[in-house]
Amino acid sequence: MRKITDFFNAGFHKDWFCFAVVALFCLLPVAIPMVLNGIPYTPDVDTNLRFAVAFSDASANLHFFPDWANDNLGFGSIGIRFYPPIALYVLSFVEMLTRNWFDAIWISLTIWMVVGCAGVYIFVREWGTPAQAMMAAIIYAVVPQHLTDVYQWFLYSEFAAWGVIPFCFLFVTRICRRQQWVDVFLFAIAFSTLILLHLPTTMIASLSLPVFVLTVFDRRHLRKTVLQLVVSIGLALAASAFYLVNVVSEVQWLAHNDPEYTAGYFAYTQWLFPNILIPHKLFIQVMTARLFDITIVLTAMLLVPAVIYLIKHFRSPNGPAKKVILALAATGLFSLFMLSKPSSFVWFYLTILQKIQFPWRWLSIVSLMSVLSFALSLPLLITRYKDQARIFAYAALSVIVVMSLMDLTQIVLPSEPVSRLRISAVVAEFPSKPIWLGWWPVWAKDAAFENRAKVTARNRSVDISKWEPEEREFTVQPGEGQDLRIATFYYPYWKAKVNDQVTEVGKDDNGAITLPVTGESSRVRLYFEEPPVYRVAGWLSLLTWAFLILVIGYHVRRSSQFVLIKQMP
Repeated sequence: MRKITDFFNAGFHKDWFCFAVVALFCLLPVAIPMVLNGIPYTPDVDTNLRFAVAFSDASANLHFFPDWANDNLGFGSIGIRFYPPIALYVLSFVEMLTRNWFDAIWISLTIWMVVGCAGVYIFVREWGTPAQAMMAAIIYAVVPQHLTDVYQWFLYSEFAAWGVIPFCFLFVTRICRRQQWVDVFLFAIAFSTLILLHLPTTMIASLSLPVFVLTVFDRRHLRKTVLQLVVSIGLALAASAFYLVNVVSEVQWLAHNDPEYTAGYFAYTQWLFPNILIPHKLFIQVMTARLFDITIVLTAMLLVPAVIYLIKHFRSPNGPAKKVILALAATGLFSLFMLSKPSSFVWFYLTILQKIQFPWRWLSIVSLMSVLSFALSLPLLITRYKDQARIFAYAALSVIVVMSLMDLTQIVLPSEPVSRLRISAVVAEFPSKPIWLGWWPVWAKDAAFENRAKVTARNRSVDISKWEPEEREFTVQPGEGQDLRIATFYYPYWKAKVNDQVTEVGKDDNGAITLPVTGESSRVRLYFEEPPVYRVAGWLSLLTWAFLILVIGYHVRRSSQFVLIKQMP
C-alpha cells in the first residue's frame, strides 16, 4: 500500500503522470456519458452532421474543398462555404475510421476536450507545478459553459474552438515575455486554426487578446514585440485566406446574414447578464436565462483568488508571475463586462458584435481566464497566508463542488441523448429533408421544392449524362425555344455553356436556376466556378501553411530541447 502511495506522491511531481491523469479525466465528462446514454440531440446536430457528410463525400472523390453541397432535396445549399472547416474535417475523418457517425461524434468531442485541457496544462506549467497544471486542466474540462456547449446546445465547432483558445493565449504570452520567433509561428498556427474553427469565438478572442497583451508585455521590448505580433497575425490571416475570402465577399448572399437572425430570440439584448432581469415569453427561455446566470456567477467566482492576490500584492514589484495573473484577471473581467448589461452601448455601436448573437459566448474567455488565474493564484495565497489557508482552500473547494453538481444535475442529466440507431437514422433522412433555411442563398424559397424534376423543359425531352454536386451535363432534344428550369438554387458562381457557347445563368421567382435555350438540340454544361482571386487565396494559404510547418519542423530538428512544456526565463 505504501508503495502505491509513494508512486502517486512522486507522480504528482511529474508532467507525464499529471497529464495522463488529465487525459483520462477527459473521458469522464464527455466520452463515458455519451457512450453509455447517447449523443445529446439538438437541431445543431443535424447541421454539423450535414456539413460533415458533405465534406466526407467530397473527400471520398479526392475533392477536399467542396464548393457546393448537393443537399437540400437536391437544390443545394451554401453553408459549407461559410462554416469553418477544420472541426468538420476532424469529424468526417474520424467517421472514415470508425464507419459510424455516432462514434465519430463522441470521439471528436473527446479529442477537442483533451486538446483544450492540454493547452491549459501547458500554460499553467509555464508558471506553476505539474499538480497546479493538472488541477487547472481538470477544472477547465468541467467548467459549466464548456459542457453546456455540448449537452444543451451541441455547438460542436464552438466546443472545438475551446480546445484552441488556450494555445492562442499561451503563445502570445511567450511572444510578449521572451520574443522568440518560434512562438510567432506557433501563435500564427493557433490563431489561424481558431479562425478555421469558429468565427464568433475568433471575434471574441480578437477583442480579448489586446487587453491581455497590453497587460502582460515587457515594455523594454516594445518594438520587437509589436513587430512579432503583427507578423504572426499576418501569417494567421494568410493561412486562413482561402476561407476568409469566401466569408468577406459572399456573406451578403447568405440567408443567415439577414437582420432577422440578430433580432428577437437572437438579439444580443435578450442575453446580457443578468439574464433573469430580461423578460422572456417562453418558460424554457426563462429557465435558460437562469442557467446562464448561475453559470456566469460560478465561473466568475474562480476569478476571486486572483483579485484577492492582486489586492494583497498591490504595492509589491511586478514580477513575471504577478504580471501574468494580472493579465488573466484583467482579461477575464473585461470579458465578464462584455457579456453584461453595462456593455450594451458597445454592442449597439460596434454592430459587427451583433453577429455573435449571444453575449454568453464570451464565457469561453471568462472560463479560460478564470481557470488559469485560479490555478496560479490560489496556491500562492495558501502558501503565503498560512493562517488563512483553510478559508481559501475550503472556499475554492466549495465552488468546484457546486460547479460539478451543476454540471451533473443541470447540464448533463437534463440533456436529451439519442441512441446510435437514431443518429444513423438522422443521417439517412438527410436526402429527404431540407437543410435549415439559414444556410440557403438569400433569394431561395421553399416553394422551389414543389417541382423537383432535375430539368424542366416543358414538351422537350431531356437526357441527363452527368449530375455531380458542382457539375451537371444534359442534352435537351429539339423543340420550342424556352428557359430551362434546373432543380438547383442559383448562385453567382454557377456558369453555363450551351453547345459550347457561354450562356447567362438566371433564376426564377423561387431562386432556382434558369437557362435560355433555342429550339435546336442543346448540349448543356452547368458548372460551379469561383473567381480567380479564390485560387490566389488558396495558393497563399497553402504556401503559408507549408512555410509554417517547415519552420517548426526545422526548429524541432535543430533544437533537441524544443518542447511545448518549457519553463519561462
